[in-house]
Amino acid sequence: MCHWVEVRLNLEHQRKHLQKHNESSKIFKTEEDKQEVIRLYRSGLSCNQIAKKYNCSKYPVLKILKNEPKRNPGDYSQHRSKNQFGENNGSWKGGIKSIYDRVRGLKVYWEWRNSIVERDGKQCTNCKSTEELEVHHNKTLKSLIIDYCSDNDKKIKDLSHQDLTDPHFYENSNGSTLCKTCHRNYHKVNGRS
Repeated sequence: MCHWVEVRLNLEHQRKHLQKHNESSKIFKTEEDKQEVIRLYRSGLSCNQIAKKYNCSKYPVLKILKNEPKRNPGDYSQHRSKNQFGENNGSWKGGIKSIYDRVRGLKVYWEWRNSIVERDGKQCTNCKSTEELEVHHNKTLKSLIIDYCSDNDKKIKDLSHQDLTDPHFYENSNGSTLCKTCHRNYHKVNGRS
């Protein structure tokens, strides 16, 4: 393409851009006009429908609405808190995650973990690495918690500190030392159940 043709196309593009920019300042002169556009948009009208109402292109409307959410921000937080957290969330598993955090925060858990690492000679039982060691539950913590609840007729949310320090959770035969890489690879192959 000839250099002059490119220049001409570029100038034409700039002219159209400026025309769109100037169009908004001619149509929506006052702050009340701009607020009316925002109100119409929040009521559910599209940019094209608003532009049709004001007999202009959609670009001046878009310029006014560029940082405007379709609904009030308060509507989003109400919706989210009412429907998506805790028991109302479709992925809710009965509070297992908070129990994991509670168990892993206990002194008895860390004593159990350290005894497993000591027993295995402070090295990965798979590759013999001594870096980034983790303790793998042979029977998952989730299944231990579920078994404990069913054996003792309790709900997960009702487990007390005394329940979580029960020896049922801390048998040395249920742990093995793995490095972070081997632990990740184990769960890639075998899953987490």
